Amino acid sequence: SSTSTKVAALVVQGSASSFTIVTWGAAEPGDQIWATIQPDAAVSSLSSGLVLHSHCTKAGQVELRWSNVSTLPQLQSSKTYYLTRMTPF
Repeated sequence: SSTSTKVAALVVQGSASSFTIVTWGAAEPGDQIWATIQPDAAVSSLSSGLVLHSHCTKAGQVELRWSNVSTLPQLQSSKTYYLTRMTPF
């Protein structure tokens, strides 16, 4: 199954990480979540040093986490993310 969500702008400074929780009733612990960004006319949304991870550890909630792998500040613009879940069997 899949869904979409709007994520506000965020900044990840240095080697830190930042995350947001998305409510999604279909998500179950252990699900593999793929996140892709809806393209639009705004400036690039993910800088080259910002890596997006996502997972579900609590039913109905997905954690989107951005990890900074460089030492420079990273800036996110507000974007729509498409989330797709796959349940291992």
